[in-house]
Amino acid sequence: MTWESEKLENIVDFETGKLNANAAKKDGKYPFFTCSQETFKIDKYAFDKEAILLSGNNAKGIYSVKYYNGKFNAYQRTYVIQIKNKNLVSYDFLLLALTLNLERLRIFSIGTSTKYLTLGILKNFEVTLPPLEEQQKIVGVLSLVQEAIRQQEQLISTTTELKKATMQKLFTEGTRGEPQKMTEIGLIPESWDVVKLGKFCKVKSSSLSFKKVSILGTTNKSFPRVLAIKVSDMNTESNQREINTANLEFYPDPSKFNFNKCISPGAIIFPKRGAAIATNKKRLLGEKAILDPNLIAVIPGQEFLPQFLYNYFLRIDLTKFTDPGCLPQLNKKDIEPADLPMPSIQEQEAITQIANLFDSKEGQHKIRLRTLQDLFQTLLHQLMTAQIRVDDLDLSALNLELQGGKQDALV
Repeated sequence: MTWESEKLENIVDFETGKLNANAAKKDGKYPFFTCSQETFKIDKYAFDKEAILLSGNNAKGIYSVKYYNGKFNAYQRTYVIQIKNKNLVSYDFLLLALTLNLERLRIFSIGTSTKYLTLGILKNFEVTLPPLEEQQKIVGVLSLVQEAIRQQEQLISTTTELKKATMQKLFTEGTRGEPQKMTEIGLIPESWDVVKLGKFCKVKSSSLSFKKVSILGTTNKSFPRVLAIKVSDMNTESNQREINTANLEFYPDPSKFNFNKCISPGAIIFPKRGAAIATNKKRLLGEKAILDPNLIAVIPGQEFLPQFLYNYFLRIDLTKFTDPGCLPQLNKKDIEPADLPMPSIQEQEAITQIANLFDSKEGQHKIRLRTLQDLFQTLLHQLMTAQIRVDDLDLSALNLELQGGKQDALV
């Protein structure tokens, strides 16, 4: 059976919200849909219906599409889409169809600095509609994958929060059940010391410019690699804990290059300038590197295990150390006076092992999440374009636990 294509104007009605984006209220009662991927809150509602919400503008044309049924409000550039005939298309299927076509919508959008979806573009936009029974089958399979994705996201969130609570307990009570004492940094075990960071760690910015290293760089990959790290490299998915890759890297000739000027592996690096400080991102350095001027490193002395210090740094709010002024900055003089807890190396090892268990579990869940997300995108494309049919799928081969899809099957 051939699937028919329909213009959106033939199957849906369009409205838009009336409000500015700044109408959101943090403790509002109703959902407030804007052009952000995030859904906000608001005190008053303007709609009470079942609808699909499609953002109408975005700087890069990365539009969001969501479903909601109930009372809500919307930004003036958010489209509120209502189906005319549910015997022709379901909300669940239309949501999937628009999700599949977000890239096409980006291409069709107008504007330079900001991309827009005009009403004319949307009205003439075509989607393919299989029979309602086939729509329901497609929604059924993809909903199971989406539920598995949500469960993995929840497991990641739970693991993160559990690690945070455990680290709080370990950094205040230790691992040996000993009495506590009150210090400048709060309660810590009686045998621990409180020391100044500058006494036992080095605070260092890069003394080499990228340009200087690039001049000495070669394509000979038998030479040691030097990463040239920017703040943006901290956002790379594989660098969320330890940085081992960078968009820019060099292979300088050891006979011409002093590797001692590099930042050594085991350092904790974080932003030192601008709004990036407030993100509170900290990373362990996995390889020798040079840093751009917007990053700074804390290099642990022999009295600290790098992973112990890194996990303690995760608790620190960097904004408390910034210089006052128009442009926030973190410098050596701001960081060196910071107080640190210093247990024995043996207890640092014990705490690090516990932290690593959480990190390992979180890593497993993230791998599983990426697998599920890839599976969803593949099935979305193939099912919605009739490359495969639900009846032809071998669900057992998907390795997804689709029959149950419960948390205990995904842990």
